[in-house]
Amino acid sequence: MTTKPSYTPALRFPDFINNGEWEVKRLGEIAERITHKVGNANLRPVSISAGIGFVDQKNKFGRDISGNQYSNYIVLKKGEFAYNKGNSIKYPQGCVYKLKEFDVVACPNVFVCFRIIDENVCPDFLSAYFANNYHGIQLQQFITSGVRSNGLLNISAEDFFSIQIPFPSLPEQRRIAQALTALDELIAATNEKLEQMKAYKKGLMQQLFVDSTGGGKSLKINYLQIQKLRFPEFYQEKEWEEKKLGEIFMRITDRNKENNQNVLTISAQYGLVSQYDYFNKNVASADVSNYYIINKGDFAYNKSRSQGHPYGAIKSLRLYDKGIVSPLYICFRTKSDDFDCDFLEYYFDTDLIDGEIGQIAQEGARNHGLLNISTTDFFDNVTIFVPPLPEQRKIASCLSTMDETINAYTEKVGLLGQFKKGLMQQMFPQNQMN
Repeated sequence: MTTKPSYTPALRFPDFINNGEWEVKRLGEIAERITHKVGNANLRPVSISAGIGFVDQKNKFGRDISGNQYSNYIVLKKGEFAYNKGNSIKYPQGCVYKLKEFDVVACPNVFVCFRIIDENVCPDFLSAYFANNYHGIQLQQFITSGVRSNGLLNISAEDFFSIQIPFPSLPEQRRIAQALTALDELIAATNEKLEQMKAYKKGLMQQLFVDSTGGGKSLKINYLQIQKLRFPEFYQEKEWEEKKLGEIFMRITDRNKENNQNVLTISAQYGLVSQYDYFNKNVASADVSNYYIINKGDFAYNKSRSQGHPYGAIKSLRLYDKGIVSPLYICFRTKSDDFDCDFLEYYFDTDLIDGEIGQIAQEGARNHGLLNISTTDFFDNVTIFVPPLPEQRKIASCLSTMDETINAYTEKVGLLGQFKKGLMQQMFPQNQMN
C-alpha cells in the first residue's frame, strides 16, 4: 500500500498553521509559454547567469552574441520567467529566473519563456521555489543524454512544464515571498556595504603608498609630489626612501631537509595556504626535499599570472609557523627590524611594482605559465618606497583595521546566505515529487 505524500512545510507563520496541506499543481496548469518573437523590435539582448539572474549580454560576454538569431529571440517583459537549460554547479538541471532587472528584453529562443496565468499564484513565491532548485529534483529524470553540443541539457519544454509544484493559499504565498524578499534586501544591502568597504580600502591604499613607477619608468621626483595622503603626525617626517628589494630582503634558499609536509600555495585572497586546505589534496610531487622551507613572516613570490595579479602575487606566511613551497617561487625575508612585514605585504597587494616587473619579464610567460623573471633582476631592478618604521606601522595598522571590518561583513553575508538557505528548506515541503 502506497502512502500519499504530505505537502506540509516544517515551518509556517502562526496565521497559517491550521490551513492544511499545500495543493500540488503542474507548472503547465498555472503558466503559459511565451513564443512571441522580437522580429525587428530594438530590444536589449540578455542572458541568464546562474546565481545572479538576467544580465545584459554585453556585460556577460563583452559583446552582443545574438547575431543572426536576434529576430528569433523571445520578447520577455518584467515579471515573466525564463528557464535556461544550461547546467551549472548551483543548478545542474538548469535555472529559472523572473525578469526584474529590465522592463522588456530580447531573450534567447533556446530558453523556455513563460508567464503566470493563475491569479492564485504569487510570482515571487514561485521565484523562491525555483531558487531552491526543487524543479531540478524533478527534471533529473528527463536528462537522458547529458549536455548537447550547444551546451544545453536535453530537456524539452513539455518536460519542463510537467513538473509539479505544491502551493499554499495565496495569502500564505505572499507572506513567504515578503519574508524572503526582506531577507534578500538585507543580504543585498550588506553585500553592497562590503563592496563599498573594499573599494574604499583600494582607494585609500592608492593614496597612502608612494608609486615607484610611471608607465614602467622610475620617477626620480620628490616623494611629497606623488603621495596624496599622509597621517598628520608624519607631515614633518623625512621623505620616503626608494629602495631596491635587494636592500630590504635576503633570499631564502633553505631546502626541506627536515621532511616538512606542509606544502603551501599562494592564494590571492588568503595568502600562503596549505595545499590540503586549498585543493583538498596535495598536488606537489612525492619528493619535496628540494622545496624551500619558510617560516612565519617570510615572503614568497609566485611568478604565475593569475586573475587580479597579471605579474604574479607576493604573500607572506601568516597561518602556520612553518611550511614548504615550490622551488619555482622566489622566497625572501627582511634583513633587519627597520621594515614592518605587514606594511610590506600591503604594498605588494597593490599594483605599484607591476610596471618594473613587466619590464624585466623579457619574454612573457613560459610554457608552464611562469613569467620569465630572474631572481637577480627581481632583487636588483624592482624598487619600492618606504617611510620610517613608525609610519610603516601606522599605515599597516590602519589597513588591518579595515580588513577586520571587511572580514566581518564577509562573514555576515555568508551567515545570512546560510540562514536564508535553511529558512527556505523549512518553509517549503521537503518531499518534492520526483
